Amino acid sequence: MTAPTPKRDTADRVSRTHYQARRTFGLGLAFFVTTPLMALLPHDTGAWLPLHWFLAGGVLTIISGATQMLAVTWSTSPAPNDQAAFIQRVMVAGGAVAVAAGREYQQSWLLVLGALVVALALLLLAALLVIIRQNATTPRYRPAIDAYLAAIAFGVVGISIGAALGSGTVSSLNLHGAHLSINLFGLVGLVLLGTLPFFTATQARMKMAPVATAGKIYATVIVAGGATVLISVFTALNRPGVAAVAMVIYASAIVANVALLPRIKQRQLSWAGARLVQYFLGVTWWVVAVLVLAYQSSTEADITPALRTLAIGGFAQIAMASLSYFGPVVRGGGHVALSAGFALARSWLSVAAANVAALGALFEVNEAIAAGLSIWAADVVVRLVIFVRQPTETREAAAKAA
Repeated sequence: MTAPTPKRDTADRVSRTHYQARRTFGLGLAFFVTTPLMALLPHDTGAWLPLHWFLAGGVLTIISGATQMLAVTWSTSPAPNDQAAFIQRVMVAGGAVAVAAGREYQQSWLLVLGALVVALALLLLAALLVIIRQNATTPRYRPAIDAYLAAIAFGVVGISIGAALGSGTVSSLNLHGAHLSINLFGLVGLVLLGTLPFFTATQARMKMAPVATAGKIYATVIVAGGATVLISVFTALNRPGVAAVAMVIYASAIVANVALLPRIKQRQLSWAGARLVQYFLGVTWWVVAVLVLAYQSSTEADITPALRTLAIGGFAQIAMASLSYFGPVVRGGGHVALSAGFALARSWLSVAAANVAALGALFEVNEAIAAGLSIWAADVVVRLVIFVRQPTETREAAAKAA
């Protein structure tokens, strides 16, 4: 079978991948803004429900959209088939809802079915990324795509373990801890490590740092991947001390990856403002949460505070700061709408509320968590409503001016 000519298939690649990403990000954002509601509504699964609603629903959906869009735009490859992208995002979102409902209502068959659907959605995502990689005309960004594929491999294993736990399989191993470790450090973590050196430059409208070579990016991903294997294995074997050492190694890989980022100056901060600050605060909380998790694991303390801190302070802030950039870009509407969207997305209130919630999670102050998340979600919803109306208002203003 002859490969399609790049000219024909890449002509509309940006508009198509933006079309797909808009819908995928919309689904992910719906999970994000309803996470505080999941935490406040009466339920029987404690911290499990909001964490899985946010991670399995929100984060995985955002990962699905972002990895495809970034891979296409960075590598100058044709966009995935619209139907395949649609099926993939619906499978992730639907599977996550089934997992949450199955656990909450003690229907193991529904939980297992949902986990299976999410795992299949990740395999479909991997297939789409492989096709993008094969058709790429700019190989510079292969480290990011390869990191995504490695992350998906971890994710399929981690979700499979979760399905086994949901089915009631009895084991002397600490499979619950292994499930968490593989998904948090392997699936989500490797996606971030593969993305940060490239996307930070995009976020700040800068060139990549000269030190961010493919070899160094691969090295940080490989070290983090190896540490994830150690964390998962020794957690499963109930060896928290060794697992904690591996977590410190993992945190060191994050720091090494951050050292590859371009140096942000006042010009970039003046343009991006709160969005860029929230982005870097998220990365900082990510490192802090991993180290706290290492300490809590080594002392066999309750790791729930560390997990909440990781989800709220780390992953949620990185995701929302990224969506604040992605949103105006994929919406379209011309440079006026783009500038208006970027201005709207810079919210210091969101930054403050998110970090109040993160501090509340770290120090187990539930009132701070609830207040911070509620204010953050409300601010996002209000800005989202304005954001949706902006292109229409921009066109009407332009028509009046003409």
